[in-house]
Amino acid sequence: MGPSTVLLVSFFMLGLVLPSVLSCMCQPTHPQRQFCRADLVIIGRVQTKLFLHGPPDPSILSGQPTIVSYKIHITSVKKGQGYAGQLWNVQDNELVVNTTARNVSCGVPWLEVGQRYLLTVNVVNGKASLQFCHFHRPYSELTTMQRRGINGAYNRGCAPQCQIYTCRPYAYCPPTTPNDITCIHGNSNTHEDCYYHHGYCMAKPTGKCAWKTIPIFDACVSSKLKKFDFTVLLFSRQSLFHTMRAVSVVILVGVLFTYLTGSQACSCAPSHPQDQFCRADFVVKASVVSSQYIYKPTQAPATEPTTEPTAEPSSDYWSVVDEEEALVMGNLAEVPGELLQRRPPAGMMAPVFMAPGFSSETQEDNRPIKLEYTVKVEKIFKGDNYLQETLAKIYTQPNDGICGRTDLTDEKSYVIAGTFYDNELRISTCSWIVPYKSLTRIQRRGVKLMYKKSCGDCRIANCYRTTCKYVQPSDDVCMFDIARMANSCEGQHSYCSRSKSACKWQRNKDYKQCYMP
Repeated sequence: MGPSTVLLVSFFMLGLVLPSVLSCMCQPTHPQRQFCRADLVIIGRVQTKLFLHGPPDPSILSGQPTIVSYKIHITSVKKGQGYAGQLWNVQDNELVVNTTARNVSCGVPWLEVGQRYLLTVNVVNGKASLQFCHFHRPYSELTTMQRRGINGAYNRGCAPQCQIYTCRPYAYCPPTTPNDITCIHGNSNTHEDCYYHHGYCMAKPTGKCAWKTIPIFDACVSSKLKKFDFTVLLFSRQSLFHTMRAVSVVILVGVLFTYLTGSQACSCAPSHPQDQFCRADFVVKASVVSSQYIYKPTQAPATEPTTEPTAEPSSDYWSVVDEEEALVMGNLAEVPGELLQRRPPAGMMAPVFMAPGFSSETQEDNRPIKLEYTVKVEKIFKGDNYLQETLAKIYTQPNDGICGRTDLTDEKSYVIAGTFYDNELRISTCSWIVPYKSLTRIQRRGVKLMYKKSCGDCRIANCYRTTCKYVQPSDDVCMFDIARMANSCEGQHSYCSRSKSACKWQRNKDYKQCYMP
């Protein structure tokens, strides 16, 4: 495999994993399949937009609205006519649709009053609900085939007549059989797939289903193939398919490794430092004085090994132990057979028999339950009601695999943003904790004044690459493209504050130099 192919595979793997980690995760889906799954599909104009306080949402600041409620004037119902009179009054044709107030919690808070949209809606507990992963677009942006689809073509190709299978981005797609009722397509996960825009799945008189396309589809395919300038690729769909099949094993192995690694560790959605500041209960400048692991009181390990001899337990004290308990000691095949028939009576500690390579530290009762930092508070930026003394105790999980922050160094000064829970100051891997000396000029200005000043007035909402263009501007929101976290210029050299009547990003010359060194 040549260097260019390895580089190509690396970019593909990165593209597969990042969207699912950095944003509300949606499986790539063709609009026709979303149409078929929806309870209600309408074309309508947004009449009003209200921010409401509903159930608490962990992605939304306490006291902030958690629900956006739209009143939609329906101009056309493409699916779900039976809900007329139940969800909306047929005389005024006004439908109330609710969604969560942030896109990172799978909401659609950016619909603009006065704009006309196509919306695919689900009905939950008798109410219309809109989600980030649904198909929703300004009506003016629909392509010719998408308009044909919502006007009947999509519905005629719904199951059981036809099925649509969306391959994972750039991965292997199974071939269809002569009598197949499945239409298969690939999706680049940025809604740039040509089938997505310029095709729909239709049933033929023979019973087989196939893609229906128009000439612009071929132009779309040719345009996308020409974007690749790799010598290992030929500019044809068949050659592209065979090339992708050849490297699919490498892609799948890489993605599997990434998913497995991620499932065993703590993952955090990217966040602007100002957003972290506003969400935190306390933010301080503090230096670490000491740290220690905390154990269960009854199972605390001895600080020094005992020198007193211990008596061998009598064989009379042992009873039968099952295989499941034996497995706790390690590999069952390595445990002497006679030990499987012995256990201590109630109230007596059993000696621990270890299989090769199995340490007593892996016994659950001897594991630390948390890590305690003693810090010297040098400056309180937020949450002075939680910190009454110069020396404070801050707790975190005992290892980073369960979101513990275990790498803080003694005698080093940090900015620490954390939460107050169960009468304890707490931090995690996802908390904003950085060495104070590493703060940029904007960040120092932020923690001292501007972050806190704007917390109740402006909000920062995350978006990701191409989804950002669908977000309509709002006077109280600054949109943060988390795809740009790679160079962190946004987080290091900007903050969101109100300028005149609207919230806007405030930047200095360091921001420009960051992007153009």
